Amino acid sequence: MFQLSKAVRQLFYINIAVFIIGYLLESVNFPFIQSFALLPKEGFMPHQLITHMFLHGGILHIVFNMLALISIAPPVEDYFGYRKFILYYLLCGLGGAFLHMFMVNSSVPMLGASGAIFGIVLIFTILNPNQKLFLFGIFGMKAKYIFSLMLAGELYAAFCIHGDGIGHFCHLGGALTGALLLAFDKYVLSQLPQETKKRWS
Repeated sequence: MFQLSKAVRQLFYINIAVFIIGYLLESVNFPFIQSFALLPKEGFMPHQLITHMFLHGGILHIVFNMLALISIAPPVEDYFGYRKFILYYLLCGLGGAFLHMFMVNSSVPMLGASGAIFGIVLIFTILNPNQKLFLFGIFGMKAKYIFSLMLAGELYAAFCIHGDGIGHFCHLGGALTGALLLAFDKYVLSQLPQETKKRWS
């Protein structure tokens, strides 16, 4: 059974609630996805930089993202603390959104928590490189090997595969942002006075 930490539990419930609300509104022809997904070109609004992270395009999309969230994120929240984890999660999502907008010349809406989750998965991998993870509950592999394969696949897909409808640059942007945030946390914040560090916890 998954032991969900506070922020992870809240993010999980928010994503599920938004998915259900979106499904119901779309079923009565309200353009929910079009209003809140990230539109890199025409139709872009600043709120989409945040709202796109809580939208999903189908049941498999949200199932895989939420499984990754509840499986990987709790130890990362334990490491950072509640407030910092929420901030870093959102920043990873923003980093993914910005790289997607910069690299992808498309008006197709981009949505999903994957950018934020890729950042959190990268942080987990750096902190726990030898932690064995199980794919589909069967194939056990160390986190550093799993993420290396994921990263290689995303790099290949981002530059060599076009039109598959997946935000590969968003994934890469989230991972890059996660790496930068962890470096900032370990090598900048760690040097601050104790009272200042408490404000970030």
